[in-house]
Amino acid sequence: MKLIKDLKHDKGYIHSNTLRGNRAAFILLQELIKKGEVEKLRTGLYKISAIAKKNYYQEITLIYPKATICLNSAAAYYNLTDQIPAEMHLAIGQKTKMKIVDYPPVKLHYWTDKMINQHQIIVNEVKLFSLERTVCDIIRKHRKTDIELVKEVTSNYLKLPTKDFDLLLRTANEIGIKEKVKSIFELLV
Repeated sequence: MKLIKDLKHDKGYIHSNTLRGNRAAFILLQELIKKGEVEKLRTGLYKISAIAKKNYYQEITLIYPKATICLNSAAAYYNLTDQIPAEMHLAIGQKTKMKIVDYPPVKLHYWTDKMINQHQIIVNEVKLFSLERTVCDIIRKHRKTDIELVKEVTSNYLKLPTKDFDLLLRTANEIGIKEKVKSIFELLV
């Protein structure tokens, strides 16, 4: 453990740019990776398992800083669904280039920068879409997603004390599905 303390880290995460010019620290990092005490998350980003305290969603934000957690993954983050997506759904700009790591598995959704920047928020170091945008996106993609997921997400949204129908309808209007959202919630209420 003394060796790990010798490495500069940020709450258990090491960025390779902090090792530049320090060959001994780089060699130490490689040794710790071989021992299994440090895990490579992506090129230039490493995790000290015994110290790191970030949750899965926070690590996704670290691994893919240009991406925004969306759709089923955002719904799971907000506890709108019990379904755990097999892959992390990430929205990125249509022209954005991003290297994908082997784990965790991700599914990229290429959207316009305007669509991504609308309602993108950061909560507890997690970059994702707002609650209302997540509900709207699940409804918007309902033909590609499970209809049971749409029912579960909308029903759980109705149970939330923080629900905001006005914001939900404004969000739906901005992405062009206001009538669809209204009709679905009219059936549920």
